[in-house]
Amino acid sequence: MALSTIGTNSMADSAVATAKIADSAVTAVKTSELTGSVVGEWRLTTDLTVNNNSVFITSNWEEADTSYSRIGSAMTESSGEFTFPSTGIYRVDYSVVTNTNSNVGDCECWIAYTSDNSSYNTYSISGFNHDGESTDRANAHCRVIFDVTNTTTHKLKFAVRSAAGVTFKGSSSYNRTYATFMKLGAT
Repeated sequence: MALSTIGTNSMADSAVATAKIADSAVTAVKTSELTGSVVGEWRLTTDLTVNNNSVFITSNWEEADTSYSRIGSAMTESSGEFTFPSTGIYRVDYSVVTNTNSNVGDCECWIAYTSDNSSYNTYSISGFNHDGESTDRANAHCRVIFDVTNTTTHKLKFAVRSAAGVTFKGSSSYNRTYATFMKLGAT
């Protein structure tokens, strides 16, 4: 009986049992689309005081460098605009910590997105209220699932708003105001 070659394109997904695949055959390149292939953390390095205004955080971002190791390729940041290293479905978490010594009322943080590399739209908002206690502190958190189908056009920015004189806390030693990016899978 003659042996014939079976093309890999004609094989069913279940044709090879997982136990039959050698560990050495599973490489980083072959697993690049698995969950968690990109995980990165960025933080605000210095305090930002906002007075009766809404602002994008456009400076003083750094990739975390304390007790941290990125997984996969890095996010890039320019003037507060974050670019993704590859297409995919990403979970993005954004947290802020604030303090004030006065009753300033409402504060917000939010994530804004663009899918045309031009106009930004609000994606997620979280708000809180400072009640005027001495050295009053508060925090807020936003989370989005963002489908990045094109790394040139799909980007994010982070913003804050305060009614008056609120300091959004930063640090180059640990996370106070920060963002975490995690690729969940392929788009």
